[in-house]
Amino acid sequence: MKKFIIIYIILVFGTLAKSQDLEFASISGTFNKAKLQEINLSKIVEGKSLAIASSKLNSKKKFGFMFQPEKEGFYLLGGESVRSDAILIYIKSGDKLNIEVNDSSYTLIGKNSIENEILSKWYIFTSVIRKKSYILGSFSIFEDFFPELEKIAEQAKPWLKKHKSGNKKFDNLMEVLVERELDYIALNFIFSPRMKHPAKEQLPSFYNTISTDRLKTTDLLITPFASNIINHYVLMDYMRNGSFKDYSFDKAMASIPNDTLKGVYLLLRCEKIQEYGEYIELMEKYGHCILTDYQKERETKISSGLITLKKGEKAIDFTYKDINGKEVSLSDFKDKVVLVDVWATWCGPCLKTMPALIELEKELDGKDVVFIGVSVDTKKEKWEGFLKKKSMAGIQIWANGWSKITQAYRIKGIPRLMIFDQEGKIVTVDAPRPSQPELKKLLLETLNKQG
Repeated sequence: MKKFIIIYIILVFGTLAKSQDLEFASISGTFNKAKLQEINLSKIVEGKSLAIASSKLNSKKKFGFMFQPEKEGFYLLGGESVRSDAILIYIKSGDKLNIEVNDSSYTLIGKNSIENEILSKWYIFTSVIRKKSYILGSFSIFEDFFPELEKIAEQAKPWLKKHKSGNKKFDNLMEVLVERELDYIALNFIFSPRMKHPAKEQLPSFYNTISTDRLKTTDLLITPFASNIINHYVLMDYMRNGSFKDYSFDKAMASIPNDTLKGVYLLLRCEKIQEYGEYIELMEKYGHCILTDYQKERETKISSGLITLKKGEKAIDFTYKDINGKEVSLSDFKDKVVLVDVWATWCGPCLKTMPALIELEKELDGKDVVFIGVSVDTKKEKWEGFLKKKSMAGIQIWANGWSKITQAYRIKGIPRLMIFDQEGKIVTVDAPRPSQPELKKLLLETLNKQG
């Protein structure tokens, strides 16, 4: 039965590839690291590794992946950390990678792409300092690490010049990887637990080239260790210019010149927070640094994991566009009581509540109560047509499906009504229906409480 299923999957993939003219990449081999029973294939998104597939190792530690690459670039094969149990590989459409991995190194078997041949040579070229930096059990001390580091750093540019693939994209990415990985290896060594640590004056000249000046561009986000290396650059500046006792998160953020990388550093800090109040304080101060779509996704996951949605807790802000393309945020309405109605044009119960909701809005006209309708329709034109046809009142914004608001407030069904007070705090995230007198009563109580 197993064989039949595997053959069937291959046939389906083959038919799909042929019909859509797609080229699949394949990765196979042996992953003989003692601790791992299953390995991941991960893509790198803004310096973070995200698993896209997993494969259980058989009794002979063999595995296989067949997939269509989302884009050409670096991927990780193995565990979660490039420092210990993952191998950096390069995949483009149609590639075939054959690899044997063991506890200390890896070998390419048979014919492989020139890009992976070069990556393999880089891995071998840096294997000595890589092991001393990444593997804590190596018991390396700075007296034996620094000479090896200086030697390889001096040879890095000639090595790159010698190892060109002819693939301009890969060659450019390799230049970034070589520079950033050498920095990371060097910094990880001095900032990880050791039997013996060097004084500032004992650092070799290579460390003089490393500072937060390296953070002016976002090129390091192609690497899987971006979050850690940003932190290391910040610590290096402290080590060079003063004392770690002077460290503060505000000073660290100020030392990072690129706003996108400030966002990466901020999220690294937020992932360690245990209290929602502390998270809110940080976001109120530095939330403007959350710039990319991926950063916003991470921020939503962090905040929704910390918030309990209890009365009196600070609301999670959200921003969506109205029918004219103007951005509207929950936080725009401070000093107002806000009623949020999460709905969709395809939701029968939502449409049934609308007459009562419109009537309630008329009854409270002139009071400091704002009505916001948030549509989770995925078809914008259907939402727009509905608003025009029904002459919808209030503020109407489009969330484009089950996006941040539904994730943050754990909304699994609609309609959902939520009330927030004049200080932007939660009154309830599951308010009564508009046809129930309790809703109007709750709104007025919230309004009068502030007064």
